[in-house]
Amino acid sequence: MTATGKRVLVVEDDAMMRQLEQSILEQAGYAVDQADDGDVAIQALREQRPDLVLLDIRMPRVDGWGVLEHVRTMETPPPVVLVSGMHEVLPPGHLNPYVTGYVCKPFDIGHLLKTCAGAIAANPVISAGGSRRESRKTFLVETTLMSETGIPLGKGQLVQLSRGGFRVEVGVALEPGSQVRIAFRLPGRDEPLRLTGRVRWRTEFMLGAEIDDVPALDQRLLEELTDENGLAE
Repeated sequence: MTATGKRVLVVEDDAMMRQLEQSILEQAGYAVDQADDGDVAIQALREQRPDLVLLDIRMPRVDGWGVLEHVRTMETPPPVVLVSGMHEVLPPGHLNPYVTGYVCKPFDIGHLLKTCAGAIAANPVISAGGSRRESRKTFLVETTLMSETGIPLGKGQLVQLSRGGFRVEVGVALEPGSQVRIAFRLPGRDEPLRLTGRVRWRTEFMLGAEIDDVPALDQRLLEELTDENGLAE
């Protein structure tokens, strides 16, 4: 029994990176299984459902997208965190519905562990309720907060996303009613996805905002990221 009682499948073709990820996770108390190729990962998923899949995208033979196609067929799909060099070609539909977050290579150890823990603990979809008019998808990714004029205010972590709003864990002091902009990177995109919203509420380390502007070219991607249809299949 590990300190966390959770098992992670690390899928990575680079032996040094795979060993590094295993060492980091085991020191944090996770049990870790390895797969050096998508074929091996799919076989492992047929035999046992892990609590999390830490998935490289670019691999020979069966790549990360191929593993995601298998995850779609599972009765109870595990959450998946993509580990990306950010230059991969992004096939339509592959960031949703089973991708819970991603980390960018080279990654920060603290951010990697925080993303893994958040992905395991979170519900894939947070239902509408109270002042939240629509459900939101769990989506964990490092994000940059910017002022109304586009000046960077600090780093945070996007934790929930919908077509109408977002929730960010951050220490920046922004009062309800303030305008806030966030920018975060996605695989296969040279430019970050930028969203502008109005802060509706905040606590010491978290804020919720209602989106009031999305660049036209990014609207379709936002819809894909927040589409829940696949989660009910």
